[in-house]
Amino acid sequence: MTDSTDTTDDAPTADPSPGGSDASGPMDGEMDIFEQLQWGALVLLVVAAIWATAQFYLSATRAIEVWVGTGYQPVVMAAFNLALLLGAVAGIARLARRLGSVPS
Repeated sequence: MTDSTDTTDDAPTADPSPGGSDASGPMDGEMDIFEQLQWGALVLLVVAAIWATAQFYLSATRAIEVWVGTGYQPVVMAAFNLALLLGAVAGIARLARRLGSVPS
């Protein structure tokens, strides 16, 4: 008695790569060089911005003390600080959006 049952599986196997291509992309968690450069640029720009902001703030404060009357100094300083804060937030938000939209 011979058993002629075929035990091989003729069903097609699923291709593990997306889209059926054989190209290997970066593994999850890895950044491509463009994204690494952008993060490096962000770090350098933040450090430079902190230093330049401190220097500019000290100079502007001194100029306000010299050129603005004593009664108006708090108002001018508040406006100056608000403008500085809004500019920093706008720059950080723009770069954060750009970093979030980099194709992988």
